[in-house]
Amino acid sequence: MRTAKWVADVCVFTTNNRLQYLVGEQTYTISHIDPGFFLLGYVARDGRVYLADKDMNVISYALSLSVVEYQTHVLRGDMDAADVLLATIPADERPKIARFLEGQGNPSFCQTFTLLT
Repeated sequence: MRTAKWVADVCVFTTNNRLQYLVGEQTYTISHIDPGFFLLGYVARDGRVYLADKDMNVISYALSLSVVEYQTHVLRGDMDAADVLLATIPADERPKIARFLEGQGNPSFCQTFTLLT
């Protein structure tokens, strides 16, 4: 881990070549990055994580806070709060949620979720 910041209840961090976030005990890759980039932070208004290198070249990657919060609630077992967030998840992020739910060993809920998309 090279640089890290907290975004809600999730740790977003960089390694030598990846931008990742940690939910519970699981790590998810946002993108592969060039070595030398460090994390500046997350801007909720933009829904993006910003990084810079030593020459101050700035890049950004999308990170949906509603997806991260949904994953956090599911891992905590708080399905009522997760259900409330379900409507706020953008349609283009729903396949990611379906894979997440499948990885949690909940294929029946995953199928129901897929039907909603």
